[in-house]
Amino acid sequence: MSEPSDPPIDAVPVLDFSHILETIRRTEVNVENFRPGVMARIGLGYGSAPKTNLRIVYVSATGYGTEGPWRDRPGEDLPAQAVSRLPWLNGSRGDGPVPVGLSITATP
Repeated sequence: MSEPSDPPIDAVPVLDFSHILETIRRTEVNVENFRPGVMARIGLGYGSAPKTNLRIVYVSATGYGTEGPWRDRPGEDLPAQAVSRLPWLNGSRGDGPVPVGLSITATP
């Protein structure tokens, strides 16, 4: 089992996935938030995780879902705020839209 103190792993810049595969062998839950297909493309998707660990719970979150015209867009914060129209609720009456100061999403 992965210890709560184990740091999250940023898989994109890693060329040697042995550390990630060892973590998948030891963990109970894998959470990834890449665009659809990224984990499968690097050999760490849902189809390969159960082969490494039969008990794993695999969670995938994306910015705009797995289907539709925006499925391949990265879930970056400012575009997500703009689409939600949230910035129009922020600021003063005479201002234009003002982005919320805290990041509400960050899906690469």
